[in-house]
Amino acid sequence: YMKTCMVCGKSGVLTLLDFGRQPICHNYLDHSTIHKKEYRHRLALGQCTFCGFIQLTDTFPFKRLIPTAEWMIKYTEPEAHLDQLARVISHLPGISKKSKICGVSYKDDTLLLRLPKLGFTNLYRVGKNDLGIPHNIYGTETVQHYFTQRTAKKIIQLRGKQDICIIRHLLEHAYNPNKVIDAAKSLLAPGGYLIIEVPGVEKALTHYDYTTVWEEHTLYFTRQIFLWLLTYYGLSVKHF
Repeated sequence: YMKTCMVCGKSGVLTLLDFGRQPICHNYLDHSTIHKKEYRHRLALGQCTFCGFIQLTDTFPFKRLIPTAEWMIKYTEPEAHLDQLARVISHLPGISKKSKICGVSYKDDTLLLRLPKLGFTNLYRVGKNDLGIPHNIYGTETVQHYFTQRTAKKIIQLRGKQDICIIRHLLEHAYNPNKVIDAAKSLLAPGGYLIIEVPGVEKALTHYDYTTVWEEHTLYFTRQIFLWLLTYYGLSVKHF
């Protein structure tokens, strides 16, 4: 049978590539565990026959992806465009230097650091206590799980409604992207903006770069499908 699509919710995800059962990259074995059966999970890529979204057909349990030490995984994202993105934010209609701006995860830190140089002072980054995360070591796999409308209400009680909410490199890790976007939308004051950034996979698809599937992404975005998703979830695109 076909899997349920994580985006449109219809049972129409057709498996295209099945890599079999794979280990978790940071589950290192030592002398005490080398002889034990290693945890593995099916890694398969599919596409929804209704909305066209490319996605994992059998997501890994998110708790299995939580690193057990801070040094195990370090992510680096392209950042050459962030100075320009900060300038775009500063010129958005209705936005002033006193506007409230928040980032949802550590992926947003480098953009938030650029905004004080443009005069913005009311900045906040959502932390583990806001989300109710019970452990100190975590990544996007955990943020996407705990960032909900319930935790957004908690943030609003402490910080008030936000004029801008930044979500960089989180949506591609989401098991329920609608839940993440709804939580972000609920954080916004009337007329507020979401700044959403995801990696595009056109180049990887064109060049058959299979290693892309090992980057812990649940969803794979092309330009066309990303724009479709934004309107499907009730957003109006002001800048792309």
